[in-house]
Formats: sequence, structure tokens, C-alpha cells
Amino acid sequence: MRTKDLIQSLVGTKEMVVEGLSMEAETNAIVIKARPIKREQYRCGICHRRSKYYDCGRGVRRWRCSDLGTAMIYVEAPALLV
Repeated sequence: MRTKDLIQSLVGTKEMVVEGLSMEAETNAIVIKARPIKREQYRCGICHRRSKYYDCGRGVRRWRCSDLGTAMIYVEAPALLV
């Protein structure tokens, strides 16, 4: 099994590109650095329609996933700019 497939099954999504994986020892967390696949960029999270200016914030956002044992898992992705 490829690492990408393992990470996607842990997070529960197939609509992302995994760019990296890191551990934070002080918080006992696993951080998955990802971005959405090209066809899923700039879409509303509710109706999934494309919108040129949807979610065009700045910086990096972090979402918490289900824990893996005692480690917390986060997905970290950039807020896309138009």
C-alpha cells in the first residue's frame, strides 16, 4: 500500500494531493500537508458549485481529523488565492 493511500484512508478523502507529512513531538500530533485536486479547487463546501472568489483567504488552515491512537491528526492546507 502506498503512503498516499494510507493517509487518504486515515483522513477519509480522495479529493486531495498529499504534499508532506510531519510530526509535532510537543503536541503529539501528525500534520498532513495537502491541497485539493485541480477540479475541486474554488468550490463551495455545501453545494460544490464553482465560484471564482470562493474561500480566497490568506495563510494556512488546519482541520482536525479522527485521532490515531493517542496522536491527533491534522490536515493543513493553504487558503487558495485567486
